[in-house]
Amino acid sequence: MWLMLRGECFRVPIFEGRKLKSILYLDPAQVHHIVEDHELIGWRYSGGGNQAPLASQVFLPEEVWFERLPNPFHFWRGMPPLMVADLPARTDHAAASFMRGFVENNADLGVIVHTEQQLTAEQQTQIIADLRNRKRKAGTADRPCFFPAGRRSPSQPCPAPIFSFWRTASFPVQKSAPPLVSRKKL
Repeated sequence: MWLMLRGECFRVPIFEGRKLKSILYLDPAQVHHIVEDHELIGWRYSGGGNQAPLASQVFLPEEVWFERLPNPFHFWRGMPPLMVADLPARTDHAAASFMRGFVENNADLGVIVHTEQQLTAEQQTQIIADLRNRKRKAGTADRPCFFPAGRRSPSQPCPAPIFSFWRTASFPVQKSAPPLVSRKKL
């Protein structure tokens, strides 16, 4: 599995006498190569504390069974074949997270207050307090916020990228659930 996810696999054989007792699989993110004069002289394993299968230590190259897939960017390490799916998956996750926050906030993108003159710090504090008070009660609709003369809070239209997301998004149910097969009546 590490070979497909990380492009490399580190296995440490554990011997009891001359007999192989077990094989430990190490997380490739915790193993670092040690190179000197263009030659691999060891692997430094920095385990994750008490939960790691082994204590932090340095292995000789012959003490570790190392497999890797070709990596044109790094001679000593492997490149996973699933790396091409990494950016689209992260992008989709970021877009879905943004949309979740957008929907949970009832599509409220915030408030912009326009004034005809510069506000003092006290006036700004009062407006911010009024806006916070507007959002205080959970589960109820937003209460209106009244501004003195000369100030206005324009309504904001929903940005075009949001509508674009809704048109092109593939929803999680479609990603995880197999297509339903309808049975024909005989």
